[in-house]
Amino acid sequence: MIWYIGLWSRFCRSLTVREHQALQEDRPASPTVYQLYLQANELSRNWENLPAAIAIYERYVSSDASFAPAWAKLGRARWLWDKYNKGSVEGLRSADEAFQTGAAPESQFSSGT
Repeated sequence: MIWYIGLWSRFCRSLTVREHQALQEDRPASPTVYQLYLQANELSRNWENLPAAIAIYERYVSSDASFAPAWAKLGRARWLWDKYNKGSVEGLRSADEAFQTGAAPESQFSSGT
C-alpha cells in the first residue's frame, strides 16, 4: 500500500493546475449521497433490479444534479428498461433527457448544495 501512496503523490505533482482542477470538478457532493449512486450501480447489474436502480438514480440526481456520471447511468438504465420492457416513445425521451442533462455544461445544473 505504501508504494501506491508514493506513486499517487508523484502522479499528482506531475499534473498541471488545469488537470488538477479537472479531477476535482467531477466529484459527488457528499459521501452519503454518493452511497446512493454506488447502490444504484450495483442494482443496475441485474435486469430485475433496473426499476429500483432507476428510482435510486433519480433520488441521487435530485440531491446532486451536478454529478454527470449519475445522469448518464440514469439515462442508460431508463433506456434499457424502456427498450426491452415497454418500447415507448415517452420512455426513450425520458432516457434521452437524462443523457442530455448529464452532457450539459455545469452552468445549467441546479446546485444541490
